[in-house]
Amino acid sequence: MYNYFISYNYNNRTGFGFGRCEVRREDKINSIEDISSIEQDIKKEHEKLYNEDRKIIILNYKLLNEEEI
Repeated sequence: MYNYFISYNYNNRTGFGFGRCEVRREDKINSIEDISSIEQDIKKEHEKLYNEDRKIIILNYKLLNEEEI
């Protein structure tokens, strides 16, 4: 299991902002497709929390640690 710190930018109909979160993945981030998948997961969480559509752009990520499964 890989734990990542993710920083991102979001925008919606009223403006923009920044956020950060921890993401746990079974596989390492190896491609832009992996980044896009994480953006979509964060977007879904924003829709659930704020009940609005937001565009998410990952600005940076950092591997925090690896855990043996």
